[in-house]
Amino acid sequence: MNMRTRWSNRSGALFLAVAVTAVFALVFGPSPLDAQGTMTGQVTSVSTGQPLNNVQVTLEGTNYGSLTNTAGRFVIVGVPAGSYTVQALHVGYRTETQDVTISSGSTGTVEFSMTVAAVNLDEIVVTGTAGAVERRKIGTAIATLDVASLAEAIPLESFSQILEGRIPGVRSVGTVGGVGTTRVLKVRGTDSFSLGQRPMIYIDGVRVDTRGSEWVYSAGGSTTCCAFSGGAGEDRLSDLNPEEIDRVEVLKGPAASTLYGSEASGGVIQIFTKRGRSNSPANFTLSSKLGYNRHRENFPTHLRSNFSGSDGTVAWDPNETLIENGLINSYDLTVDGGGEEVTYFVSGGFSYEEGSIKPNDQKRGNM
Repeated sequence: MNMRTRWSNRSGALFLAVAVTAVFALVFGPSPLDAQGTMTGQVTSVSTGQPLNNVQVTLEGTNYGSLTNTAGRFVIVGVPAGSYTVQALHVGYRTETQDVTISSGSTGTVEFSMTVAAVNLDEIVVTGTAGAVERRKIGTAIATLDVASLAEAIPLESFSQILEGRIPGVRSVGTVGGVGTTRVLKVRGTDSFSLGQRPMIYIDGVRVDTRGSEWVYSAGGSTTCCAFSGGAGEDRLSDLNPEEIDRVEVLKGPAASTLYGSEASGGVIQIFTKRGRSNSPANFTLSSKLGYNRHRENFPTHLRSNFSGSDGTVAWDPNETLIENGLINSYDLTVDGGGEEVTYFVSGGFSYEEGSIKPNDQKRGNM
């Protein structure tokens, strides 16, 4: 009986000792909060030096973050010890990041200076109609040619030279070969090259009539349209000065008909002219070009009887009287610039071009 009582007392004493040890470990042992730290700092603007409000400051890869107050300051508490990448994000400013290490029970400080950056919105395509469509919603690729950069590399005398062999699926075909004469544009889309429908052409959203015909009034007062005869038709696109063109966009396929109607089944060519630049002083550009046109191959001499003069005489070699090198000479002056709200681009030019087969020449003035 006494032995059982002593055994029970020893067991109780052992249990009491273990319980007291556990309580001391919980009260005086290391706390989980000792493995955490705090992060604080301030966000300001580089341009003004003023604090930025409502900047989102986060630790990448975690759920820890905070917003700055009116003084640009932020505090993030309860951050586990370790190394982090801190990110500052604000609309209209470039995203900034910094690497920081947080120690147990300490406070880390981070200072951000954010730079103003333009916001890139979804790109749109000007349709020349009542609305605009995002490029990603068109459903087909849009070929774009940077004419401004191209003009700096090679001399361009006419709009037809811009499209020759530079945009896939587009070709510019001369009907006669003389300077200033009509050229046929073809875009591989709904129609093939063999069909006669021409693409629609827009300049800064305004449609251009490129038909090689004229509207005239007959003696009876009725209006008729008659094509040119007895010579070559004029090309209205040749009136454009390549120095004034910024870029050319070509829309092919069914998307052209969807945006512009059935008349655009042959494709759409959009021409965008240059614009002034905001907050820019006046920039003057003067350019001059000098060259010549040369006939690639002479007429065969056995056909000389077909080239008789007005008096009936026939030259031994008609190439001597018909074919010469044609002079090309042009001058262009542009002025561009602008302020906060108004931009301007003014250009003027004059060009004179002779064909290699006489008589054929063109004078062009642009303003």
